[in-house]
Amino acid sequence: MKMRKTLESVCIPLAVLTLANCGGSDSPSVPAPAPAAAPPPPPPSITIAGTAVQGAALSGAAVTVKCATGSGTTTTASSGAYTSKIENAALPCVVKVAGTSGTIYHSLVAGSANTGTFTANVSPLTEMVVSFVGAMNPEAYFSAFSSTSTVPATSIATANAYLQAALAGLTDLSGVNPL
Repeated sequence: MKMRKTLESVCIPLAVLTLANCGGSDSPSVPAPAPAAAPPPPPPSITIAGTAVQGAALSGAAVTVKCATGSGTTTTASSGAYTSKIENAALPCVVKVAGTSGTIYHSLVAGSANTGTFTANVSPLTEMVVSFVGAMNPEAYFSAFSSTSTVPATSIATANAYLQAALAGLTDLSGVNPL
């Protein structure tokens, strides 16, 4: 019995001390870091691309794109090609290309999208289309273009038909869309 009491007096305190030491640590508890937030999606953007020509490529020409929402600038390559990516933009757009010799031509992109890639070639023919659609001088149309401007695709189709009829005796533009 004495042995039992001795065992109890030694084992019980030892068990209590062992259990007390198991549960903790001297260092402060640090919460796990929160998972990193996903990066925000890129803003919607449109890309307007085309080729600027005047019989030959308009190399090194300044390109200005003005949309219902947003605008952008770029310069044509030696081939006359250009690309302008505009974030937070929305169609329609009007394009102005100013050649190094002072030549200025305009073009249009119809629609209402705010994402995607669209073509706007620029030439003397597109200058005539812009004049027809805008019912004014293309430079005045470009200057007045704003968030309330519209460019219905039907107006462009009508302008293309008018252009084909006007040049019918000079060249065959059947099936050609200068824009």
